[in-house]
Amino acid sequence: MRRRAFVSLCCAAAGPLALQAARAADGAISAEQWQRLIVQAAALDAAARIELVNAVVNRWLIDSDDAGRADWPTPAEALARGRGDCRAFAILKFFTLLAAGHPEDDVRVLYTIRSRRATPGLQQPHLVAWARTAGAPPRVLDNLNPFAQPLSLRRDLRPLFSLDLRHLRRGAEETIDRPATALRPWREMLERRAGEAPQSLVDTSSTRPLRGFISQR
Repeated sequence: MRRRAFVSLCCAAAGPLALQAARAADGAISAEQWQRLIVQAAALDAAARIELVNAVVNRWLIDSDDAGRADWPTPAEALARGRGDCRAFAILKFFTLLAAGHPEDDVRVLYTIRSRRATPGLQQPHLVAWARTAGAPPRVLDNLNPFAQPLSLRRDLRPLFSLDLRHLRRGAEETIDRPATALRPWREMLERRAGEAPQSLVDTSSTRPLRGFISQR
C-alpha cells in the first residue's frame, strides 16, 4: 500500500473531529480532542498508531519559531498554545503514543542535529519523536515531514541523544548511565507535567490509555 494512501486510512480512522480540531479564539486545542485522539490511536495496531499520531499532531499545531523560549513545553502547554517549534511537536507525540498504549521502551524524544540539503553547512538542533514496532526499524515523527520515515532514511538528521521517562541515551539506542532527569529542560518539563495530570488526562506513570474523561471545568 502506498504511504499516502496508508496515512489517509489512518486519518480516516481518527474521524473528522480529531483531525479538524475546533480551535478556541486563542488557537488552543481542547483536552477533549486530545483524549479522543488517544482513544482512537489505542484502538489501532502499532504501525497505524504511529502514522495517525504523527499526522494528527502535525495538523493540529501551527509550526512557529519558539527559539526565544528556554522551556520545553508539556503536552497541555502545547495544546493550550496551539503552536510551537519542533519541541512542542515531538513532546506531544511522545506523550500521546504513551497514553495510547505504545510500549514505553519503544517511544522516545530524539535530539538531533539537522542539515538542510540546500545549505549543508548550516546545521541546527532539531527534536523529533522516535517510535518503533516489532520487526520494523525505528521511525521518526517529524513536524517537517508528513510521513513517519525510518530513521535510517533521514540522512539529514544526526542523532545526539534520546530521552524517555527514565533513560538518557547516547544517540538513538545506547543507554547512558544517567537518568533522563539529568537533562534540566526535560526534568523541568516533567515536573510541570506532574502538576498538570488531573487536567491533561495522560498519566505518565502508566502507558495505558485513560478511557474516562472527567472535566475539571
